[in-house]
Amino acid sequence: AVEEADRGVVFAWWGAHARSLKRIVQRLEKKYPGVQVRHLDHANPAAQGDLFCEGDHFAQVNDALAVVGAEPVDWLPQKGWDQGTDGAGGPEDGGVAQRMGAFIASTMELHQLY
Repeated sequence: AVEEADRGVVFAWWGAHARSLKRIVQRLEKKYPGVQVRHLDHANPAAQGDLFCEGDHFAQVNDALAVVGAEPVDWLPQKGWDQGTDGAGGPEDGGVAQRMGAFIASTMELHQLY
């Protein structure tokens, strides 16, 4: 296993705004030459819709994480992710789970229009 101190970092630059921040990180890389950094670029997921969804961007992130010695991300939500601690997605989480669920549903509907 890779020692925690020897792990690197992965940046997924998805969208023009995110890519505009890349230069800042690249300058910081020069200050820390011992840290392995991986960069992944892609257009804005919201603007690209199906093109983004049909790609293997999440697998690319996990592959890059493996290269720098980090654990992969489980991108799939766990059962009950949209439920609060009381099972209703209620006020204890500020309604975040419910809003996220509504956002995902509306985004899926929007993508079907294109």
